[in-house]
Amino acid sequence: MSTKSTVHYYDDGDILIVVQDTTFRIHRNLIVLASKIHRYQFSKIFLYPHKFIAISWANISNFLQLADKYEINSVIEASKLFLETNFREQPSLAFVLADRFRFPYVYKESSKLVFDILPTFHQSQYF
Repeated sequence: MSTKSTVHYYDDGDILIVVQDTTFRIHRNLIVLASKIHRYQFSKIFLYPHKFIAISWANISNFLQLADKYEINSVIEASKLFLETNFREQPSLAFVLADRFRFPYVYKESSKLVFDILPTFHQSQYF
């Protein structure tokens, strides 16, 4: 069980940070101003649900990595739905992502397409 910091625990703080057994309740804006790392970190987390960024092939890998790391289930589910709907457009990428993030339906269906085109690669200059 952690204890409140006697120095940096503000009633109107909007971020809780726990270090060992001490909880700090601080202001996100001040942390962002003080640290480039935190500015980057907080710019990547979906803190404001009214902001909408459509999932696309260009950003799905990043969305899934971020959602998996921070356990953002709504983004994982949205990404899964995107893959289930669009896996035929980029079956190789869908196959890799389905394997990495455990989407059995996408894995099964995209693998069929990947294995169908595998003989084409065998005959190409890559092999």
